[in-house]
Formats: sequence, C-alpha cells, structure tokens
Amino acid sequence: DYLWYMTRIDIGSSESFLRGGELPTLILQTTGHAVHVFINGQLTGSAFGTREYRRFTFTEKVNLHAGTNTIALLSVAVGLPNVGGHFETWNTGILGPVALHGLNQGKWDLSWQRWTYKVGLKGEAMNLVSPNGISSVDWMQGSLAAQRQQPLTWHKAFFNAPEGDEPLALDMEGMGKGQIW
Repeated sequence: DYLWYMTRIDIGSSESFLRGGELPTLILQTTGHAVHVFINGQLTGSAFGTREYRRFTFTEKVNLHAGTNTIALLSVAVGLPNVGGHFETWNTGILGPVALHGLNQGKWDLSWQRWTYKVGLKGEAMNLVSPNGISSVDWMQGSLAAQRQQPLTWHKAFFNAPEGDEPLALDMEGMGKGQIW
C-alpha cells in the first residue's frame, strides 16, 4: 500500500546554504516498511525498516531552492495484519516528527505544516495491470540493466516460455518491492 504525504515550504533567499553553505537535513520518523523522499519532484533518498524493527528514521541532506519547494513523502507498507484484538491501535506510516535541520533559524518542525495526502500510485489508477491499461501508455524501450534504480518505475516485458512443462522461475532480485502479472 502506498500513501503520499505532501507539503510546500517557502525558503528565504537569505539562507546560508543557498550561498555555498551546508545543505539542510531532512529527518523524519516512520513506522512503514519503506519511505521514498522527493524534493521538487526529484528522488532525494529512500529508507527501509526491517521485519523486526519497522520503526526507522530517514536522515538525508536535501537540495532546496529559494522560494516554494514541494516535499513529497511516499510511505510504503507491504502487507499488514488486519485481524486480532485492538487492531485500531496499530500505527503504520509517517508518525513524525518531520523536521528540517541546518537552516538559519536552526530546526524547522514541519509536523505542523499543512499536509495533503493521496492514496496509491498513478500506474494503479491507470490500471496498467490490465490489457487495456497496458496499451494506454507509450512505453520506452531499453535494457533494465542499463537503467538506474528508481522507485515507482513500471516495466513491461514479454518473453517466449521454454518448451516443456517444467516449473519456471523468474529471478526478481534487485526489484525491491513490486508485483508481477
């Protein structure tokens, strides 16, 4: 499951990092299985929890510019228990705090910003898993090996199955989270 958390922040032109200083650091606490951070539409970084420790911290320098900047956090959950007592007390996703460190003012707690939310991915809404959906977009040709890893990439591949009725395995190592149809 995917949930986008999005906000906009205004950065003043007097910030020292804009004149060659050290970039500010975005720090956020989450209990999802993964988080992907986008600043102004560009992937800034990703962080992952483990089966034993779902709560984790994303800490990374972010490239902001003077004026309005968009921060989009994509929280990823890979299956959740949905039965049992007190299920309503389970937390998953970005619980906060979310803060920028290293600005002229020091720490800026973004938890109090106005955030908007969006469920799912564009490819899901376009139904790319269906025959009609898959033909509704222009696909780029290329080698998967030549592409750099980036989350939210949809791949389409066709191959001729080998002769016989032996089981067939598909090695998806390196795909990270994903699904195959």
